[in-house]
Amino acid sequence: MKQSKGVKIAKLSLKILLGLVVALFMALFILSKVSANPIFLFDKTTMWVMTESMDPTIPPKTYILVEKATADDVEVGDIIVFRSSDPRIKGKFNTHRLTFKSGDTLVTKGDNNPATDGIYSPKPEDVVGKYVKTIDGMTYLGRVAMTPVGFAVLVIVFLATMVICVIPDVKEAIKAKEEEDEETKQKEIRRLIDEEVRRLKEEGVSNNVENAAEQDKIMSKDVEKALENVENASDEGKGE
Repeated sequence: MKQSKGVKIAKLSLKILLGLVVALFMALFILSKVSANPIFLFDKTTMWVMTESMDPTIPPKTYILVEKATADDVEVGDIIVFRSSDPRIKGKFNTHRLTFKSGDTLVTKGDNNPATDGIYSPKPEDVVGKYVKTIDGMTYLGRVAMTPVGFAVLVIVFLATMVICVIPDVKEAIKAKEEEDEETKQKEIRRLIDEEVRRLKEEGVSNNVENAAEQDKIMSKDVEKALENVENASDEGKGE
């Protein structure tokens, strides 16, 4: 059964939307590992934890879901994400548990570290978010993508998926548009032909009327002439 134009457009739009969502996911997947600033969508983002400082709560090389937060939003016991002043990772983000909070004084510690972060604990303005949970599926992909071969495979799979799911529908939509344009063209041609036929018919009727009128004039003249001849013949008879 042939699908209507509306159904085709709806299906294509849905697949394009799905492709954009997947592309967005891939962008976040990559940027969360390389970006110097977190990219929040609806106050959520993902981040890549490299070290074992929060093991076993957050194993090394794990993606986590982070909720946007300030120092006012977090409490003792929360795992927070902050920009670290530790010279070993200065400027990068650290994910440790908040163990003390009093006014603007914050103290953090990795669950697997023997001591607190001390002077490298965050200032209130360094806090950017709060840990929500680990993301197992994304973590698996992240670990695969850490290898050059694994990353290449993921990119190829993504591109292949886009080609298989979206491109055929795009081609079908283009073909449908061409067919629609051709149908419109044919309709216009038929309309012009119909108008021309109608015009010719109208002109034919008009010509017939004009010819009939002309013939009536000729007949009238012939009758008048015949009457004149009769009158003339009558006058000549009287004269004799």
